[in-house]
Amino acid sequence: MTPFSRGIALIPVLLAASACSGRAGEQSPLVLASRPNEAGPRSAVAAGKRWHPGHYMLLSRHDVKDADCIRGNPDFRGIMIRIYWRDVEKQKGVYDFHVIREALDYLRADPAGPKYLLVMFMDRVFHRKQQPVPDDMCSPEYEGGWFYYEKKTEKRNKRVSYARLWHPKVNDRLIAVFRAMAREFNGHPNFEGVYTEESALARHDNRFNPDGSPLAYDAERHVGGYHREMLRQMRELKNDFSQCHFIRSINSTFPPPGWSKGWESLREWAQVAYECGFGIGGPDVVPSSGKAKTYRYWDLYRGKMPLTCQVQCPEMQKFNVDELFAFGMDELHLNYFIWLMYDWPAIKKETIIRKIRAEKARIHTGVPANIAGRTGR
Repeated sequence: MTPFSRGIALIPVLLAASACSGRAGEQSPLVLASRPNEAGPRSAVAAGKRWHPGHYMLLSRHDVKDADCIRGNPDFRGIMIRIYWRDVEKQKGVYDFHVIREALDYLRADPAGPKYLLVMFMDRVFHRKQQPVPDDMCSPEYEGGWFYYEKKTEKRNKRVSYARLWHPKVNDRLIAVFRAMAREFNGHPNFEGVYTEESALARHDNRFNPDGSPLAYDAERHVGGYHREMLRQMRELKNDFSQCHFIRSINSTFPPPGWSKGWESLREWAQVAYECGFGIGGPDVVPSSGKAKTYRYWDLYRGKMPLTCQVQCPEMQKFNVDELFAFGMDELHLNYFIWLMYDWPAIKKETIIRKIRAEKARIHTGVPANIAGRTGR
């Protein structure tokens, strides 16, 4: 996946309040000084948004039994699973959420007490050319629904398949899926929230239509449209996730040539997420990444909205668990610290478990400002 280290510096600008703002007495975090995350409750439930910050295990497969290694372990608050759009929506508007239900049943029965579920919704497929959207979307109405990126090198062929997220009708369908998830699970006490996939949407070159023909790059349409559609998505979902979280990934992406708005887009994504009562996240915890300018938002918004990030494959091969833990806690100020736990040659699952135990499951627990009035105990 695309690491934050590919980020490009964003020039700070003060954005006008969006349609999601307007709560009485609230100031934009862009004009407030950053402050440390104060001590706060480890759990908050009931009438408002759930608040169960802590360490979560990211599963690489649908099988929740992979989480048996943390079952009964109070140092972990829960798990994150991936679900794929095409698997969930077999027919237009008909959704199959059985994987989520099975995971919730598994977590509620944990002998150490209930654990909580984050769901990453996959609108793309990594490492291969494979349709990521429902079958009916592969039509002219949705411009084919998807595209793929492919770059061949001497060492490997890189392929990623993406939904055409700049297309309003594709986004309408994605909003509908998220709303269906909220309707079914918003009130479930163990459903912590939904996590979007990373914001990177392939380079402007080496893009192809499903039939293999080149996809001509149009900066205003592809990049500008994508930016506008993701802002619209957050604004339209503002009231759907009233008891659980919606986490918008804002990791870096490749420079989009020819688009006038440039790199200010991710700043606006973060601001709108804040205004809508959402959180931000991303796929990579990369210590000592001087080029990772998107990390500035974790500092800017600490204590102001939920902050999450995932330790995934690339960084596990480059850094030790002490470096990863320190960076997530001391630099990113994480509320939800998510660990992909394979038995890597460098970092075994048990090494991560021992580290979190040694740190007494330390995490930033202060309820962020943008949900402080919405949580219940």
